[in-house]
Amino acid sequence: MGSLKPLHSRPLHEIKAPDVLKVLRGLEANNMREAAHRAAQWTAAVYRFAIQSGYCTTNPRLIYAARSSPRLSRVTPALSTSNVRAPHARD
Repeated sequence: MGSLKPLHSRPLHEIKAPDVLKVLRGLEANNMREAAHRAAQWTAAVYRFAIQSGYCTTNPRLIYAARSSPRLSRVTPALSTSNVRAPHARD
């Protein structure tokens, strides 16, 4: 995951919640909210595996989940009316 590059060289057990939060907040600040959300999901999955395998004991993603700003959803139409032709229209 390229968006988490600042954390790549560090062992999992050394990465703390503020480290993950700093990277994810940086993505959000650059208007990359979806990338931050996906990076957070990926981080959670990696730490779930690491905890189950005994590589570390805590999941810093859980801290981010509690502090993250709510995701804003917007409704976007599948088609705009300008792109839709009548069924009987021919070119």
